[in-house]
Amino acid sequence: MKNAIILLVLSVTMTMNAQWTKNFYVDDFGDATTDSYESFITGGTFSNSATQNSKASYKFIRNDDSIVINVYRYGSSLATSTKATFEDLKVKQPDGTIVVLKSVFFSKGGYLYFNKEGFVEFNNVISTKGAYVIIFDRTSKYSTSSYKIKFTIK
Repeated sequence: MKNAIILLVLSVTMTMNAQWTKNFYVDDFGDATTDSYESFITGGTFSNSATQNSKASYKFIRNDDSIVINVYRYGSSLATSTKATFEDLKVKQPDGTIVVLKSVFFSKGGYLYFNKEGFVEFNNVISTKGAYVIIFDRTSKYSTSSYKIKFTIK
């Protein structure tokens, strides 16, 4: 059920315009709690040895002290791997400045995780209104996948 909802949200809201929206966590019964988080979904591409510039989706989830970016290859499959890695992200800001975020955790489950320190840094990097591009790789012993996220903060 949860995956079906994610797929529906991804297909309905695929947009290059990113606006943080407030959401609420749910309890075991599916009822909204008072605990909230913000999120947005945007698009981009990914490439690896099997495909070039294929569709990808990215869901940004932010709470009080962390940011997670779920990485969906082909717009629906989490970019899972047999090993977690630490990757450098390059962020092109609206004014053309490029900022490198070092050693961002890319989980086996297919998401990028910014801890408390990374949370503050990443929030500062994407704090200005305008168009952003983020590029990063996932490097393993046997292959490399490349990812590109494009979004505009309004």
